Amino acid sequence: MLNFGAGKTFRQVKELVHGYENIGAILVDFKNYQRDVKCYIGERDAELFLDRLEKHKATQNQFYFAYDIDACNCLTRVFWADSTSIRNYSFFRDVVSFDLTYGTNKYDMVFTPFMGVDHHRKSVFFAAFLLLHEDGESFKWTFSIS
Repeated sequence: MLNFGAGKTFRQVKELVHGYENIGAILVDFKNYQRDVKCYIGERDAELFLDRLEKHKATQNQFYFAYDIDACNCLTRVFWADSTSIRNYSFFRDVVSFDLTYGTNKYDMVFTPFMGVDHHRKSVFFAAFLLLHEDGESFKWTFSIS
């Protein structure tokens, strides 16, 4: 999801519809909509994310995901891979890279791609993780899932 503010979104829509007069709303409407969406999501963002992964699993044959929560019911680890990623792993798992340098999101979770190299020496995606803690327990969980 892109993190555009209401003002930037309003300007982008203006470009799409060729002028402010063609939008059918004013900047305040965009701000109100953004406020309403944030209010709806509130503390449910992790739940919505996991629901989305469940929908992928229901509609895609080999989609797989796993997650872990802590004692406070907070999401601490997430793993996911789709059918293409799983197939890539079955063919190209000779060289594997687990990269923790992608920084964090607004929840301080590190995005960690699990990558490999194909027979053309191109990077291929195997899976992705979001990790709250870069510690032994998280790595043990990560490698037991993958």
